Amino acid sequence: MVARITEQQEGGQTYGSCSKEIVLPNESQAKYDSLFQNWLADYQPADETALWLVEQACNAQWLLIRNQERYNEAEDCVFGQQEHAMDWTEEHHERIVRFRRYLTTAERQFARALSMLEQRRGSRLREGLALERARERAERLRGHPNPEEKN
Repeated sequence: MVARITEQQEGGQTYGSCSKEIVLPNESQAKYDSLFQNWLADYQPADETALWLVEQACNAQWLLIRNQERYNEAEDCVFGQQEHAMDWTEEHHERIVRFRRYLTTAERQFARALSMLEQRRGSRLREGLALERARERAERLRGHPNPEEKN
């Protein structure tokens, strides 16, 4: 039953949509590692804070993927039991609503994590540009060419 996917507990550990674990026993650690490497390659974090933000965004995307799969499973299960939505029982509707809620939460978490990461990247880019402009102004005021331009 699909509802048990999100509520299954083993030794005090919750698995599925409500789990705090990043990679569950039925998921591929290699796929997660590949996703994380893609995030690292794209954002190239230069310090611990940036690395933490990249990890948060990656984890949020992983959870979004998981919750999308669980929602699809719940829909498949309900449609398998009753193809016509007008004939769904209250239990069918509740199951779809519950999994939609999990999915919406995961979408919001991903959007928030990505926004924080993008804000930091934008801030660092602006800081770098301002520093470069300040160096150029200082060099012009001294009347010397920028030593980096000699290369």
